[in-house]
Amino acid sequence: MLKLLNRLRAEKQAEYVAKQELLEKLKPMSGDELRQGLPQSVSDKKLNALLDSLHAAEQERLSLAKGYGPESPASREAQLRVDELNNQINQRVKGIMTGVEQQVATTKTEVQNLDAEIAAARKQDQKKAETRAYYTKRQELEDLRRQRQ
Repeated sequence: MLKLLNRLRAEKQAEYVAKQELLEKLKPMSGDELRQGLPQSVSDKKLNALLDSLHAAEQERLSLAKGYGPESPASREAQLRVDELNNQINQRVKGIMTGVEQQVATTKTEVQNLDAEIAAARKQDQKKAETRAYYTKRQELEDLRRQRQ
């Protein structure tokens, strides 16, 4: 049991360290840097879809601005779409960062719980060893008494 707990703890500790390092790399990044860095660091299909939509919307806005002018109703509508996508992306990035922070905290708690289980298992093993030693000595004493009789 103790070997299993130690193995699980080692795995969970490695997971915690990896997540903590990721969080430490992401935290100092600006919003634009996070937009570029998160898709490589954290798998999130929705963020990828939003970024793709933003790219397409920006291309459409540029095309409309060239064709009809930047103040045309079509260009303004395209700009509103770009602004909305930017807002959605910013919210998604914040959500992902919150999720990464929660994953780090959860993994840390899991490591601490495993530490407590390991300590309890060690204590139980020690108690078993003491009990085993007691009964061994008791059996030896009974054997000596029988030999003397």
